[in-house]
Amino acid sequence: MITQRKGLARATLVILISALSTFGDTSFIFQNYSRGELDAPLSDDNGNRLSGAHYVAVLYGGQTPDSLRLARVGATDMPPESLTAVFNGQPGYFSTPGHVWVPDLGGFAWLQVRAWDTRVGATYDDAVSLGVGYGQSALFYTYGGDELATGRPPQPLRGLKSFSLVPEPGTWSLLGLGAGALVWKCRRRLR
Repeated sequence: MITQRKGLARATLVILISALSTFGDTSFIFQNYSRGELDAPLSDDNGNRLSGAHYVAVLYGGQTPDSLRLARVGATDMPPESLTAVFNGQPGYFSTPGHVWVPDLGGFAWLQVRAWDTRVGATYDDAVSLGVGYGQSALFYTYGGDELATGRPPQPLRGLKSFSLVPEPGTWSLLGLGAGALVWKCRRRLR
């Protein structure tokens, strides 16, 4: 009987901490398609829609454009979501089954979606430092859900517009860059 009470107390504590960790935040459905409200596929610089597990996206949000930080899923940072969803027979979409939270100001938040090719860099910052295979949406300001305070469910990313990734280098460019780095390293060793 005592162990059951301890187990119940622990479960209650976990639920309470999870609820408090999202208190004062607003929730969104992390997908770039919502029938009749949102259609913002991602593409490469040639307009070809992105598709595959190596293309991923995340949501950043905050109370001001200068305070953006990675969205959360519960009490942890949001993991990257692959661009493997297909809507209306077309690729270029991400779609998280749950919802994500960002800090808000009365149910509103500044948002930005950031995407990259994980073959170029393991993280968005890696891809940015290499200067290829990444992209970000324009900042947009929209309202989200607030189930605890108002009962409003998570909201779509209204205001998100399509964007493309910075072009990836071609095969010959990568070969030339690698050969150049190899020659430079060999010359440094000879000195």
